[in-house]
Amino acid sequence: MCRSFVQAHRGLGYELIEDRFDDEGYTGATLDRPALQRLLGLLRSGGLDRLVIYRLDRLSRDLRHFVNLGQELREHKVGLTVVAAPELGVAALDNLMLNVLASFAEFERDMTSSRIAEARAYLKANGRRIAGAVPFGYAADPRTKQLVVVPGEGEVVSRIFQWALAKMPPSTIATLANAQGWRTRSNNRWTARQVLFTLTNYVYAGLVLDGYGFRDGCHQGLVERTVYHEVQNLLALRRTRKPGRAKPPMPWPLRGLVCCSACGRLLSTHTIRRGSISFTGTIAAVRPPAAVTRARACW
Repeated sequence: MCRSFVQAHRGLGYELIEDRFDDEGYTGATLDRPALQRLLGLLRSGGLDRLVIYRLDRLSRDLRHFVNLGQELREHKVGLTVVAAPELGVAALDNLMLNVLASFAEFERDMTSSRIAEARAYLKANGRRIAGAVPFGYAADPRTKQLVVVPGEGEVVSRIFQWALAKMPPSTIATLANAQGWRTRSNNRWTARQVLFTLTNYVYAGLVLDGYGFRDGCHQGLVERTVYHEVQNLLALRRTRKPGRAKPPMPWPLRGLVCCSACGRLLSTHTIRRGSISFTGTIAAVRPPAAVTRARACW
């Protein structure tokens, strides 16, 4: 629509530049958007005479940001045209209307965020699925987005848990599954890692994640709760060492002192080996203690 608008006003001297500035997947609540930053760079270099946008909220959905952007447009003598409201010009009343529209855009954004949060809280309180990958054995209902059992795949999952309950190791279970001609969701052969991932998935016990714990989900479980917990105990007994990384071969003077600037978590030590060369550094953010507790609860 912006392209058609510019082409329809060629008689007024409008000329469309080849570059486009589309920020798909980025929220209008922030100015940290790649295409917007390219646009501002072009604007500051004098390569732009007029900015054409479809709606005002496509430029920004934050009133403070819009005011700053409008000030920068005026400083560089760049005109602003809104295709959905082309009658708005540069008069004082027009500037007032632009600010009112920007306020409505911010209000709409806040209302949308609030409604999404309320919907997520409702789904969580009723044990419903919010998002995430659909595990093997289930499909997402097109209308409700909740998990429904796929009969053939559900039987495979139940058989895998029965074999694990008979104290078969994951490698043996993978061999038996491949001998039966079963395939994973991606049509690949089963591996011991995929079997282990299936056996430790709490969804198959009819559970959903709730903070750092679990609660009953509204979907049908593929195995009994007692069977699931018994399998977790058997898998825990098969461990040859305690969970976690091995003790580092050298002292780390910055361990427990350096934090991530983005999330505030402590950074852990990490070593990368390439042949006979080792690269060491404090680069990897560790999970908080609560997340570790949640992981242990799966067992």
